[in-house]
Amino acid sequence: MVIELTGAPGSGKTTLAAELEKTSRDIVVDIKSYLVNKYRMPRNSASFNAFLLSNFYRLDDRERLILKEASRLAVKMKYSTLQKINTIRKIYRKITLYSILKQQEKTFVIDEGIWHIPLNIFVNGDTDWINRKHTKEFVRLLPKPDKLIIIEVSDFNILADRVLKRNDEKHRRIDSLPDKKVRNFLKQSLDVIETIKELFPEHKVVENNRIEQALLSILKEI
Repeated sequence: MVIELTGAPGSGKTTLAAELEKTSRDIVVDIKSYLVNKYRMPRNSASFNAFLLSNFYRLDDRERLILKEASRLAVKMKYSTLQKINTIRKIYRKITLYSILKQQEKTFVIDEGIWHIPLNIFVNGDTDWINRKHTKEFVRLLPKPDKLIIIEVSDFNILADRVLKRNDEKHRRIDSLPDKKVRNFLKQSLDVIETIKELFPEHKVVENNRIEQALLSILKEI
């Protein structure tokens, strides 16, 4: 089973995923370590990236279509060539991991997986809005997950404060932006999330105002 957590930056996805892993040995959050151990790979990024490339054959027609369309849209982003390449690389990684994990028997919790790709493509911080038409067209391509849980924080100012205060490797795309663009980035992210909720109202929404309550809500869904 593949359970995906998605939501705007600062909503607490990574923290909740880490807490979930503590609740059961049957829940896998550290996907890379799991695959490295299972397939007995060297513990370095080059070997893992080579492993992902070698699994391109696993992608079904729909996943290849998503990769093709996501790459086409990513090329149009108002970023440097290097940023576009990194975005496409992340998208390929997410699609390939999804393709690999859905064949496994374990329960995996993914923080920012295949359903986070629309945020990778359409969110840039230049404005406080997104092109909803294009976003909807792309979101409809995505495969239905075993479980998609949308993590939200009700107070935008709390969300913005969390993001503005942090500085880590995972969020370099945001950290390089001035404060105003960070707020636009968050507004665009929330707009993408609202589009997903509008198109797929069956997906679970969890308010992460208190981590203990959010964790219990997620555990009820697993």
